[in-house]
Amino acid sequence: MRRIFIVFCFLVALFLEISVFSRYGFLGVVPNVFLMFLISSFFLLPELWVFIMAFTGYLVIGLFLPITWGALALPVFFIFIVIYLLHKYVFTNINFIIIFLMSLIATVIYNVSVILFYLLWGQKIDFLFFIKTSLWISLIVNSFLAAFWYYFIKYFWENFLKRESYSRLLR
Repeated sequence: MRRIFIVFCFLVALFLEISVFSRYGFLGVVPNVFLMFLISSFFLLPELWVFIMAFTGYLVIGLFLPITWGALALPVFFIFIVIYLLHKYVFTNINFIIIFLMSLIATVIYNVSVILFYLLWGQKIDFLFFIKTSLWISLIVNSFLAAFWYYFIKYFWENFLKRESYSRLLR
């Protein structure tokens, strides 16, 4: 039941990233719903599950974003290495501040890598305008998305775990 729930959340986050938020921004910024789902589920699920979800999800997203063609999977894997090392060696207890901090780190790395991809493909980018406007708003929006996904997944994950343990006890 827990695996079905995670697959359902994975598909919902992927659908929202591809169909809704890629076309319609929120406060002038396109939030990274799928990346924040992966960041928040990183602390609850085994790392292999999150790695597989990231790989398949960003390959699917790469099919729908023609400027990157799956190249956004590279910064996402770099984000996971950074978050794994921070989670393993620096932050052992997870709370709202840690989720907020991890989402800030992931948002900065992801947005800078997108800007670098645009520069590699020959487009001109105004860095000061980017930092003044879209980076700050995307930091706020993505951090709240990560907190939402974390508490949503944690609540249902614990409930499913209690139900499964209760059903095993009754057997």
